[in-house]
Amino acid sequence: MNAENQPEKVAHVDIYGRQYAIRADETEAYVAELAQSVHDKMVELEQNTGTVDTIRLAILTALNLADELAKTKQRLKQQQHETQSHLDRLNELLEPVVAQAHPKSPA
Repeated sequence: MNAENQPEKVAHVDIYGRQYAIRADETEAYVAELAQSVHDKMVELEQNTGTVDTIRLAILTALNLADELAKTKQRLKQQQHETQSHLDRLNELLEPVVAQAHPKSPA
């Protein structure tokens, strides 16, 4: 059982011809989707590199997936920065309009 005393979920998946029982908090369908992504990447790398050593393929797969994750994080960070810049600019444009619509009373 996990910290919330809920039964652990076990997903049975196949990756590159080997079966695994994976304990996860996610649904079996989600874990199966992740496993399929890993399997597909291993097959792709095997075809592209000619490597048949499972350990080497697993490491290449991990590196490729880590690269994809890092690039996705970088794109997200850039988009967040651009969004914040747009929000700052909108705020600059709206401040005079708001100030004119709601003038401060003299103290």
